[in-house]
Amino acid sequence: MTRILAVLLVLLATACSADLAPARPSPTASTPQAGPTRYTRLPDPCSLLTIEQAQHLVPLGRSHYSETGCLWSLPGPIRLPASSVYTLLVDVHVAADVTAARTYFKQPVTSPARAPWEQLRVMAERPSSPAPGVGDESAVHQVTATTYMIYRLSNAVIALRYTTAEEAADPRQRDNLRKAALWVAEVMDRPAPAANANAADGRFAAAPYACSLLADGSPGPATACRREGASLTVRHAPPWNGKSGLEVAKEMFAYYRKRPAKTVKGLGDEAFRLKGTLWVRVSNLVLEVRSNDATAVVRQILDRLPHG
Repeated sequence: MTRILAVLLVLLATACSADLAPARPSPTASTPQAGPTRYTRLPDPCSLLTIEQAQHLVPLGRSHYSETGCLWSLPGPIRLPASSVYTLLVDVHVAADVTAARTYFKQPVTSPARAPWEQLRVMAERPSSPAPGVGDESAVHQVTATTYMIYRLSNAVIALRYTTAEEAADPRQRDNLRKAALWVAEVMDRPAPAANANAADGRFAAAPYACSLLADGSPGPATACRREGASLTVRHAPPWNGKSGLEVAKEMFAYYRKRPAKTVKGLGDEAFRLKGTLWVRVSNLVLEVRSNDATAVVRQILDRLPHG
């Protein structure tokens, strides 16, 4: 057993020190802005790093959604020495425009009370150092064993929190966090997924990230989002068993419709209300919204759906 653990630790040390393929540099302050709303919706935070990239920073780490975004950490049953235990939190805020994002970056005291933003609010008056080449502007804070990085990409502000189980920070933490920031920036810069080429399969090639549709919500899985007084579940219907995506979505919608469901007009392609829950089909998406003001919430969600 001792020999096996020693081999594992060697492999972990190699993973933490080896360089992956370099990411394409993110825009710098001298790069022309791509417009006031370069980013129009919140991305899925757990999709911003690949498993390989995340495990380069958090050995054997796995992702799960938290109240604050995406947390990469060691699964519970696995026990490793403190020097090999890390956590990485990834959180993204999409502002209305570049001016709002600059304010959000420079004055985190105006941010919602969500980690890692609350730590950044506390540190707003403390010294920080820039991270050259990361985003349009950036700042790095070091607090004992935790390294924080906050940076802006056009109208998006990204916060990363990287912690070791050791009592003091590892000298490699800042370099590793810079790699994570560049990897995230590379994904943020990719174009949005195209709509389905085959119209019969429906408008959506994939399910949109639920918390990009429900403002100020916290994720469960990528297809569920909740906030005080409202929740959203997104169901995507792809082609299946010889049926088009639209056919599958219509069958799915009919399955959830039970008596005494009440038809609701003017929302999506079809909608009904059942026991305080509003169900809406939009092409090959089925939305389940629970709220005391579900109609207003659904209208906001429909406005946020990707076009195409």
